[in-house]
This record gives sequence, structure tokens and C-alpha cells, in this order.
Amino acid sequence: MIVSTLANTLLYISQLFSGNILREDNDFGLSTSVVTHESPIYTDNHGRLSKWSADNKARFLSDLDKGKAGDWIIALGNEAADTDSLASSIAMAYHLEHTHGGSNAIALLLTPRDSLDLRPENQMALENAKMSHQNHQDLLTIDELPMKVKRLAPLLKGIVLVDHPKPVGDWKLANISGIIDHHKDRHWGLDANPRIIEMTKSCSSLVARELFSHMELYKKGQEIPKELADLLLAAIALDSSGLETATDVDIRSAAQLYKYTHGDKKFKGKKFFKYMSKLSKAYRDARNDLDKLDFLDLLKRDYKGDLFQPENHEQHRLHLGFASIPFSIGEQINRSLPNKTLAEYRAIERQFMVDRKSDINVILSKHKVKNENGEKVKIRDISVLVRHDGRLNGTDMAQTAFDNIVEAIEGNLQVQRWNGSDGGDDGGEPYGRRRIWKQIGSEGVGRKVVRPLVEDALMYI
Repeated sequence: MIVSTLANTLLYISQLFSGNILREDNDFGLSTSVVTHESPIYTDNHGRLSKWSADNKARFLSDLDKGKAGDWIIALGNEAADTDSLASSIAMAYHLEHTHGGSNAIALLLTPRDSLDLRPENQMALENAKMSHQNHQDLLTIDELPMKVKRLAPLLKGIVLVDHPKPVGDWKLANISGIIDHHKDRHWGLDANPRIIEMTKSCSSLVARELFSHMELYKKGQEIPKELADLLLAAIALDSSGLETATDVDIRSAAQLYKYTHGDKKFKGKKFFKYMSKLSKAYRDARNDLDKLDFLDLLKRDYKGDLFQPENHEQHRLHLGFASIPFSIGEQINRSLPNKTLAEYRAIERQFMVDRKSDINVILSKHKVKNENGEKVKIRDISVLVRHDGRLNGTDMAQTAFDNIVEAIEGNLQVQRWNGSDGGDDGGEPYGRRRIWKQIGSEGVGRKVVRPLVEDALMYI
């Protein structure tokens, strides 16, 4: 369970820092406890970037204790905390702190600490960037905040969004100081500076361009750490398949980063592209190394949740979560518990929802099978579970929400109900509102299509 893991988190934090923070309940249900502020002990395995990040974490938590949240800008990546978000948020925080008149800035990862290593490619990237403290003690994660986001957000000097174009949940209460993103413009933070939204394969390309365009502002000895350049380069290589699908911005930023880490005199185009190809393969191999992950790990690994406000129920905000899993439903069940049943699979999912305070959970699964021509094609499944308790307890909203989602999915997508999931209460659990579909026809659709459908279905419940 997440709670027990977070208890261990508090234990190691107490060994890291000196001073006191009175920790109230945060958004992960942590009760009041004492956290201290002292940077970790460094070894030769930890680089300048790691030391800066750990020192900043200690200063940030100490300043929150002193009521000085207004001195800080937080760089936020998206909730999935993939390599692109990880690199972009760390880089942006470093950049703000060293070029914007002494601003205090820190990267905050919007994923709990117990989920950080569920992305092997992130683990590899951090090790290569010499940010490999045990349990990533040099990084600040969402479950370490000593207060709820609803209270913290309006106290901050501001937030800078990277790799997503609009704030999620109660981060909407914060001043948006900047946005750098490569998705569709959602028209938030119109007065933000910088406000850069361009279609590239990697957000890290835009962040790197921003860093290099202000190189003259970095003081001697505080230049961009080479480990940070390596981290950004890894994200670009991974997102662009070694520059095979790259835009001009991706290629130019990657080339600048490569020259920065390898030296201008050694730059040769052919060697550069070969390097990016090898880098991409290494990180893709790491990303696909998921054999050790069970179903719960897979749920945590690529999960995005947000508070959603139905227009006809101002008193009810729902937590809507989406998980993407690169295995079929059958494979997920086999990774659950010894009996390998749908009931066990659902029990794990439901407990995960309770731990994350989620009301509605959507799992998007994808895997590949060979068609009649022997060609591999993508197959996608959609799974929906609506809790009857939590925020929806004592209302008829749960059933309405479930019915609306079913109608939206079956009315707009080519799907058929998955075997063993014919009905809203598969597995026989009382009040269960759950269904699984297999997408048919083409290769199916992912989160970018399904999420708007679900959100529209929940607008009036």
C-alpha cells in the first residue's frame, strides 16, 4: 500500500534534514510529523546537479517552515513524470535560479516517491546524470509537500509548467509564471513569461533552447551542468526515436546539447546522429524492461489524475484518473495475485483508487498481436471503474457517471465488451460499476481521445 511506503519516506527524510516542519495532512493523507532539513552526504557518484538539487530541496522545505513560500517558484512537469517531464522540470528550475535575478526555484515531481523507479528509463537517466542518491533523496516529490496543494499553491511566487499546457487540480490556484510545452495550447497563463508552446517531439528541446538562449546570464562556475545537458539529451533521443521523427527544433537543440557535452571541435554530423540512435535504443530497451513490475506497479507507472468539476454539481469535485499500461488485460490479471482472477485484479485496482482518493479510474491498455498476414498490430483495451463510496457516497451520481461513460465509449468508439466483463458489476461485487472493452477495427485510440470523451460524459451528472 502507498501509505506504508510513505511512512518509510518520512523516516528517511527525517535523516536527511535538520530543523522542523510541522507536517499537516497533505494530498496523500500523510498525518502530522516532523521533517528535518539537511542535505545528503555526497560521494564521487553524485554530480554538481545532484548537489544543487538536494541543497535546494533542503532550503525549500526550510523556507516553507518559516512561512516563506512566496519566495519560491516551482517547476512542474506532468503527472506521469516521464523522462521528458523529469528533465524539463529539473532544467527549468536550474535555469530560473541561475538567470533570473537570484530567484528561488525547485523542480517538483508530481508522482509519489514509491513510483519513481517504476520507469526504468528514468532510473537510467538519473544514474547517468549522477543523481543516484538512495531512494532519490535529491529530488522533491509530491508526497513530500508538508501541506495540501490547495493551501500551498496560492502562497507561491509562481509555478512554471513544462510538458503540459494547463495546471491540474489545485495547482490552478497558483500564479503561472511560465509555460513551456509541446502539446496543444489550452490558453492558460496568457501573461506568463516565458510562454512557449510549439509542436516538437520533446518538450526538453524547447527547454534546452531556452537555456542556451540565455547562456550569457550564467555566472562563472554556475553554468549548465553537463549532467543536466545529458539528461535533456536523453529525453530528446527517447521522444524522437533517435531523431528519426524529430522536428527542426529537436535536432538543433540536440546538436547544441551534444556539442556542449562533447565539445565543438569533436562535432561531426554523422557521428552525432549515430550517437543519438544508440542513445535512443538504450533508453527504449530500458523503458521496455518491465518484467519485474506487477499490476499495481503498472497502475502507478503511467498514471494521470486530476480533479474534475461537473457543471451541474458545484459542491462535488471528482477525482478522475487515467492509467496507461503496455500489456493486455489478460497479462495484467496474470501479474496480480496468485489465483490470477478478474476479482483479484479489480480488488487491487479499487484499493489503488482508495489510496489515491480517486472516484473514477480508466485504464487504457495496449499490446501487439500478429494478424492473418503475420504482421504485428496494436490492440487496445479500455477499462472503467466507478467507486460507489468516497466523494460519491450517498448520491446517485455514481450510477449516472457510469452510465454516461458507457454511453460515450460505446457510442463513439468501435468496441466490444471484454469476455468476463459483461455488465456493470462484473465479479459480483455489490454496487460495482465497472466494464472492460476491447477496441476493434483500426489500431484503436489512446488517452488523448478517450479522456475528452469521458470528461464530456461527466460534465452533467
